[in-house]
Amino acid sequence: MVTSLRRYPTRTLAAVVSIAGVLLAVLTVPQAVAQNSSDSPSTSVIIDASGSMLAPDAGGQTRMDAAKQATEGLLNDLPKEQRLSLLTYGTQTGSGDEEKAAGCQDVTTLVPMGGNRAEMVSKVKGLNPRGYTPIGKSLQQAEKELPGQGARQIVLVSDGIDTCAPPPVCEVAKQIRERGVDIVINVIGLNVDDQARSELQCVAKEGGGSYADAKDAASLKEQLVLKSTRNLQGYKSGGEQAHGAPTAAEARPIEAGGMKDGKPDPKHYQDVMPAVKSDSKQELHWKVKLEEGERLGIGYILPPPPVAGNSLGSVAFMDAKITGAKDLPCMDKYKQQGIANEFSHPLEGFALSYVVGENPSCGPGDYDISLERSGGLGGNHDLPVEFMLWKVPKADGATSTSAPPTDTPKPTNLEVGTSAGKLPSALGPSEAPVAKPGTYDAEIVPGEMLWFKVPVAEGQRLQMSFDVPPIDLENKDVIEGIGRRIEWSVMGPTFYPVDTNAVKENDSNDHGVDVNDRKAVTASTTTLPVRWGNMNSSDSDVSGGFVSGEQYVALRYNTLFRKADEHTQSLPIKFRIAVSATGKAEKAPTLTYRNNGQQSTTTSAAAGTSTTNNADSGNDAGGIRPTATMFALGGGAVGLVALLLVGVLLITRKRR
Repeated sequence: MVTSLRRYPTRTLAAVVSIAGVLLAVLTVPQAVAQNSSDSPSTSVIIDASGSMLAPDAGGQTRMDAAKQATEGLLNDLPKEQRLSLLTYGTQTGSGDEEKAAGCQDVTTLVPMGGNRAEMVSKVKGLNPRGYTPIGKSLQQAEKELPGQGARQIVLVSDGIDTCAPPPVCEVAKQIRERGVDIVINVIGLNVDDQARSELQCVAKEGGGSYADAKDAASLKEQLVLKSTRNLQGYKSGGEQAHGAPTAAEARPIEAGGMKDGKPDPKHYQDVMPAVKSDSKQELHWKVKLEEGERLGIGYILPPPPVAGNSLGSVAFMDAKITGAKDLPCMDKYKQQGIANEFSHPLEGFALSYVVGENPSCGPGDYDISLERSGGLGGNHDLPVEFMLWKVPKADGATSTSAPPTDTPKPTNLEVGTSAGKLPSALGPSEAPVAKPGTYDAEIVPGEMLWFKVPVAEGQRLQMSFDVPPIDLENKDVIEGIGRRIEWSVMGPTFYPVDTNAVKENDSNDHGVDVNDRKAVTASTTTLPVRWGNMNSSDSDVSGGFVSGEQYVALRYNTLFRKADEHTQSLPIKFRIAVSATGKAEKAPTLTYRNNGQQSTTTSAAAGTSTTNNADSGNDAGGIRPTATMFALGGGAVGLVALLLVGVLLITRKRR
């Protein structure tokens, strides 16, 4: 067994670890949202109108005046297609003890869901703050205003703690989240103290959303737009609940998939990996029954937490193990991935057993399948984990024409051309749409991951090119290397990681592109050809890319040197991406299942549906035209003061 270590990404990055300013800007509505209202969840906005909102500390005006100004700007700017309701509390009673009973019921729906925007503006202008702060009651009422299905969220703006518990506001948020997994509660604290911030952060956490600070009308409007126009969950898991046990002795049996209609048909599961300490680990275990002649494969994804920042000296590792009936490891190929200092992309990996009966440690019976998480990076977060289990077929040697690749990535002419529209994407792989070959506009905020799929036939490569305009910063004195990056990961149809490499000589990073505040940045990346024979490679960066068909792509925008959502959100960035399956499609091998040493089922490997020309030969790839004029980056400006430079090393540890 060989253990190797490589840099990830392939160069040392300069890291800014001390930030002296907050991001305060006025954000215009993202154009991509206006183009597709389905990205804008039905939203109930709650505006605090309790007596404390009269405090004159919001940029030279009262908190209430700042809230009115920001809310009016939000209502005027949001897409007309987005459905909103507007609620408030604290307007009908005073704050005396004798009025508490009535004040704690004082929640008013100013305008119901889908109501007139002009009426909302008028109602906001007429708010007169006076009374108590019944946050729990207002959340319950806001939930009632939401439709019964689809993307839904509550946006709460408050300047203090709930003064009417019970019920405890965090418990209310948790109950709402449990009743509707598509409901997210986002919270904005307006000039709050530490006690109030702690409670409001708890509401956001239990409600599956995010928290941000605001201190004046400009920053409040920025946060209102961000919270109202996108559901900032960062990741949406899918698959059947697996119910993993902490030990092998407690493990429950689960099933592995196989093939269907000539394509891999794995069982897709989800679970939760508990938080870890720097010196500990967490394990999840399951049982799978394997017969003579069967071969088991597992591919997994552990996404980063939605709130991420650098943690120098910290690491995170994820590992899969297949253990036979005699408590002996039964793994022919596997890849363990680790990351240091910055949880900037999903941890993904795979394990592939020997054929049962062909190795002394791999006899028929119940196998222990486990996932292990270790390292303190992101360790204080419970994280969703997804994995796929399948019984891997064998290629019939008589019909197989697929072999491990001998070529290396070559420069191609895949250009970022005229956009075909918005990049189809989702917040998780289970809902990832297919992106056909072409060029797309994309928009992303820190901590968010965009998922899509690209069909790749046997023998083809997945190739992507990026064109990222400069970030428009108010502070022109900020250093050039500000540590913002778009990272990508590629996984096959069974979640096996597929390695990528830079195409252009000046692209020094194989797995991401730095975002620059002064100039446009381009990058082009490619996989090796996806071939069934890749599984026989001794290089784990090659052996995972053996399943043709729809390859998963995850894009994540990272602000490497500040937490993406600690008291304030960064502005979204827009970029352009070209995707294609390049190279000539090859004949896929015939695949065979064996049970008890006997051939039982024969199927044909999926060859994919892509018909693009061979880009490696210099032909035009998928009809993508040369780069058009760069589109402008919209959405305001960012003020940032960065102090200390340090080196950040991101590593991938792989064993095979």
